[in-house]
Amino acid sequence: MVQNSRMSLPIDKIIAGQHDILNDFHYERILRIASSGCAGYTAASPSCAEFSLLKLIQPGPTPVRTKEFPLGIPNPSPSEQERLVSSRTLLHRAVQLVQATISAGGQGHLEQPKGALSWQDPEVQLLIKSFCCELVLIAACAYDLDWAKTWLFATSLEALTALATTCKHQNQHVSLAGLRSSDGQYASRHTAEYPAHLAQDFAQIVAPLCQPGATITIDEALRLIPLKAFDAVPHAHVDGGGVGSSPDWSMPQESSNVFKPLRSTWMSLIVSNNLHQKLAHRFSMPDSSLPLSEDDLAPFRASFESFVFNTKGETVD
Repeated sequence: MVQNSRMSLPIDKIIAGQHDILNDFHYERILRIASSGCAGYTAASPSCAEFSLLKLIQPGPTPVRTKEFPLGIPNPSPSEQERLVSSRTLLHRAVQLVQATISAGGQGHLEQPKGALSWQDPEVQLLIKSFCCELVLIAACAYDLDWAKTWLFATSLEALTALATTCKHQNQHVSLAGLRSSDGQYASRHTAEYPAHLAQDFAQIVAPLCQPGATITIDEALRLIPLKAFDAVPHAHVDGGGVGSSPDWSMPQESSNVFKPLRSTWMSLIVSNNLHQKLAHRFSMPDSSLPLSEDDLAPFRASFESFVFNTKGETVD
């Protein structure tokens, strides 16, 4: 969920296909919003299925991560490798959205179950260390749920520590390990949704950053990003070299390769006259004379004069 000062943008593949952050195109659009400075708070809670210790309880799908190999089992099969890559990418991109928001002046958190192996991922640990995140543990029983369940928030917002609770019931709650619901699904899947009271308490704390407003789409959020004026800083210093590059990514990256004809002509002159070898030989000798003669330079001057005359007032593709 990415929120700005007036509106909220829920991100979930269940809502729409364009919310799938495993898709590079969709992810880059969402990352642009998170890093724009318009996001007041980004809350990330990616699926922990492949990071859950409950996967170790059999029968069930073969786990792709274990306590001994939290980053991935050795010698995975092709299907296991696909599960490893997709789950790691989902986690890392969720973390990057939080990082981008905080770096742009907002706040954010990553939430996973306390025992999830995702907490051992280097990208997650870097998030915690880089932004001195508070680790807020919340027990489900604090919200009248009889589950052996805790949520762990790594947040840059210190105010969320007010939600921290611990369970004092000494293993009296219902264990969800291996437990299935009436429809055959693992009961642990249904605990990913926060209870209403927890969501309300969270919203009340975050409210100063994200005042209540309408829910918007990704396209609407992108239109909220202010356009930079041409005279606004920072000003770009283009390095040229025939490459359409600019250090200022807030401006459109559009240019034409104006010097391509000249560059192609000069390269042909250098190669056909072996000037590269001549230069290499010249600089290997203790000689103070000029490396190229006037006869060597004459074709370059002629081609440059022709280029300037032919392209004056024009744009060469």
